[in-house]
Amino acid sequence: MLEDYETDAVFALMVRVLKEHKRRDEAQKALEEAQKTISEANIAWVKGMEAIKFFCPEKEGADLWKEVAKALGNERYVEAFHLAGMGEDLEERVRQRALDNTQMSDADANIKDRVLELLRKAGSEGTTARTIIDELRSEGVEMHDKTVGMTLYRLSQDGQSRRQGRMWYPIEIPTDGKDDLPSVADVFE
Repeated sequence: MLEDYETDAVFALMVRVLKEHKRRDEAQKALEEAQKTISEANIAWVKGMEAIKFFCPEKEGADLWKEVAKALGNERYVEAFHLAGMGEDLEERVRQRALDNTQMSDADANIKDRVLELLRKAGSEGTTARTIIDELRSEGVEMHDKTVGMTLYRLSQDGQSRRQGRMWYPIEIPTDGKDDLPSVADVFE
């Protein structure tokens, strides 16, 4: 038989455990909703990009966006950012993109491709930046210590990777048939 002070302690612990259980369940639900939102956004983004590429089939990356800006005119191009809720930091984004584009060499592009390849190879198991660094260095790749981390971050900004703690995972667009990319006509329906 427990003493009164012991039952009070058990009661307090039980309340604490139940609160944490509820908090964990709420966080899990929020995480699942966020992952669903990310997946839906990635699918919509891919469909939109395919539609844009239909009008500029020869262009990729920064060249594609330059062509879009040229076709729309600067005023409408900037207006699109504002309508999308991205206008406040547009100048900083444009400045940073210009800096990134001028600083990215062929070697950096190859590292990005290799990081993405290693990330996809890890699949749902995930991998760490350290593991990728070690693999690249074992292949004789010379790089700054922060290159892989920055590459993974940029891939996450492009919707190609996600991080949970120290683990990085690829984000793949489902291709189970129902989420296949539509024709350009379907995108505008």
